[in-house]
Amino acid sequence: MLLVCAIPLVWAVVGYKKWMNKEILPKMALLSAIIFLLQMLNFPIASGTSGHFLGAALAAILLGPEAALIVIALVVSTQAIVFGDGGMLALGVNVFNMAVVGVFSAHFSYKFLTNRFGERFSAFVASWLSIVMASASASMLLAMSGHASAAAIFGGMLSVHAIIGIGEGLISLGAIALLLNRVNSISISKAGIYAVIAFAVAALAIPFASSSPDGMEKVSINLGFYGAAVSIYDAPLSDYSVSFLPEAISAAAAGGIGALICFGAFAFLTPFARISPVKQLEIKSGE
Repeated sequence: MLLVCAIPLVWAVVGYKKWMNKEILPKMALLSAIIFLLQMLNFPIASGTSGHFLGAALAAILLGPEAALIVIALVVSTQAIVFGDGGMLALGVNVFNMAVVGVFSAHFSYKFLTNRFGERFSAFVASWLSIVMASASASMLLAMSGHASAAAIFGGMLSVHAIIGIGEGLISLGAIALLLNRVNSISISKAGIYAVIAFAVAALAIPFASSSPDGMEKVSINLGFYGAAVSIYDAPLSDYSVSFLPEAISAAAAGGIGALICFGAFAFLTPFARISPVKQLEIKSGE
């Protein structure tokens, strides 16, 4: 699956001259940090299950598919490598489902819908669809693993993620409303200020995040294959915990570290980017 993911990622990187410049890199830095932080904040849904933000649609709408693909892939990889979230054996699968499937399903559905409906409605539906399509892709791969029947996996995954998708759509609409006019032309220093503000808000919200298993975990528990997971790698900050810090601030510190890694990756590239304008999807703030 890492090799499969490499194809669209190489496509995005090789074509960087068409979309990467000094204007889009600060947006990528800011959105990657925000998406990382939002993914830490699980929200409760029915039956002792939680959901978390994906951000593929948000990134695709504000950045375009190439940049969004790289942003989500970096966030997912940081989670696995630094925090053990998702696991190393499943990294290729997670990047495929969340970055490749999530981004492109959101991008094409948003592009199709905006020609027929309002942009807010289109953004909500594209966000919802990105979650449903990512869960359908995960269901297909889980069914291929043979741990449970395809009917049970698809039924469990799609039903719970259809609800999670509603939360995704609402969060995306709120984030677009807050960010749209602020990131059209933004410097890396100003993006850094916004990222610090996002971290401060997330740090206050982390203690209130749901501790219930997320949709994927809940389905694997219900269908009896949760114990099939195998650990091959001990992440340095496993489970978003900084061992030498008090428990009360450990998760917030881990979130800050993760957000800093994501932000810094794109901030580092800013001095090397071209200055020419970039073509991207337009959203009318008055819609």
